[in-house]
Amino acid sequence: MEHKVNHFKDAAAVVFDEPKRTSFVQLSTADGVRLGCGGCEVPPHSSNQNHVHDADEVMHVVEGELEFVFADRTEVLGPRDVIYVPAGEWHQIFNRTEKPAYHTYVFSDPACTDLILARYNQK
Repeated sequence: MEHKVNHFKDAAAVVFDEPKRTSFVQLSTADGVRLGCGGCEVPPHSSNQNHVHDADEVMHVVEGELEFVFADRTEVLGPRDVIYVPAGEWHQIFNRTEKPAYHTYVFSDPACTDLILARYNQK
């Protein structure tokens, strides 16, 4: 396999209305890779839904401040902070600030990004 490049401008933008956020999928199974990745814009005073994945996930906060809520704890991360979430762990991400936030994500299985793309393809 050779290296892959996917420029942000070419990423599929998947807009979620409730709660409001936009996910940008940059690598999925269609790219012939063994992981999936992208990024997510989280507007001020918004969140995603409590959810779980079948794959490990690493998230890197690039901009803003995000609160990661788990069953037994809450972690607040800022720029350059990274969090690892093992497969099967329920989590929810909040932006409780007045400024937008952005984080990248990497899944150990690209099928997780395929699920996000499935939502994009339904539009």
